[in-house]
Amino acid sequence: MQQKSQFSVLAAGLVLTLGGLTPAPGAQPETQVIRMTLEKRPLKGEDRLGYGTCQWLFPTNAPREKLQSVPRFKSSRPRWYAARFGEAHDNLFSVVIDESGGTGSGYDAVYADSNNDNRIDPQKERHSFPLSTVSEDRPIYLEFQIIAAGKTNAHFFHFTAFPYSDSQQPKDTHANLRNGSFWVGRAVLNGSECRVALADLDSNGLFNDPEQAVFKGDRFFADLPAKAGSDQDKQFSSFPYGEFTCIAGAWYSISATADGGEVTIKTASPHFGSVKAPLGITRATFRSPRQTLYLNFTNRVDQAIVGTYKLASLSLREERGGEKALELRTDYPERPPEIRIREGETIVLTAGPPLRIEVQPRAEPSGDKVALSLVLVGTGGETYRWTRQANRSAAKPGFELRDAVGKLVDSGTFDYG
Repeated sequence: MQQKSQFSVLAAGLVLTLGGLTPAPGAQPETQVIRMTLEKRPLKGEDRLGYGTCQWLFPTNAPREKLQSVPRFKSSRPRWYAARFGEAHDNLFSVVIDESGGTGSGYDAVYADSNNDNRIDPQKERHSFPLSTVSEDRPIYLEFQIIAAGKTNAHFFHFTAFPYSDSQQPKDTHANLRNGSFWVGRAVLNGSECRVALADLDSNGLFNDPEQAVFKGDRFFADLPAKAGSDQDKQFSSFPYGEFTCIAGAWYSISATADGGEVTIKTASPHFGSVKAPLGITRATFRSPRQTLYLNFTNRVDQAIVGTYKLASLSLREERGGEKALELRTDYPERPPEIRIREGETIVLTAGPPLRIEVQPRAEPSGDKVALSLVLVGTGGETYRWTRQANRSAAKPGFELRDAVGKLVDSGTFDYG
């Protein structure tokens, strides 16, 4: 973690190589090209980058690609999986689990076509693993040789396999692969040299995917200098990978090669407009193919980088006298509104109160029950969800059913989900 990674600084035609050299206070190079070094993430416990999402691997009875050779399995029912990593035309990697003690002894061996040559080596590509459960992960490292940006790099993923079933899936042994390695280097940010990192949080073997949702895309990290009296471990700051990034009050353009081995950081001066929110709307998320904006409406206004975005989510907070404030959130999975930000202009969001309350009935398959769903609709047509976590001490929303003459037939409360 203390390795000195060299990087080049290109400014005003001058090329300067820094290797652990601390710049003069306040000095900020216009352009930095950082050569990154790969590190593993711990198998257990929290790390300072967060964990990210995974590729969920669904079991099949046979491989999903033609393989030239496979091991001789001990189980009569090996479970096959397929994962996709990198930019190669053939980016499908085969993985299979076996029961080393024979059928019924329990899955405990995994084979991975790590170099994607469509041959699974029974010695070099075999690993023992403990079976996980849906509530307890017992991961191991699996290595894959991934092609991106014309280069082949060894990346590590946390592999787990576990029994799983739900209303859509019959009981079987599912698996997942979660990002288990990341790139690190050193850069000058806001005039101070610090450690930076790049993580493949969507676990697809690429490191330059702009963030498009939670864990959909990649993230840039900076170990900013700790403030006096603060916990150093909490200073590793996370930023969505995109066209522009604000770090410690300064704007940068950060671009990485697809393989993650090189990161270019340039000082930037993006153009801004403003967004004004209705009373009660506290936060909003805007997304474009190249940029994510997280807006916080202090005094109901926040600045936003010029561009055309989709409105991804809104948060609403409603004060309720002496009770805890009611907090609601909305997402737009289908047909999100388009928001266009122009330089120097202020747009006003159409959303929020007054909310319209709708109760939507749905007959259960049995035919003798009716499910009631509570829907809160804002002035922009957006729908909000009530969450137990955000409103733990607030009264639950309820309902009453009355007959034609007003007599109470039934009553109850709504629960999230």
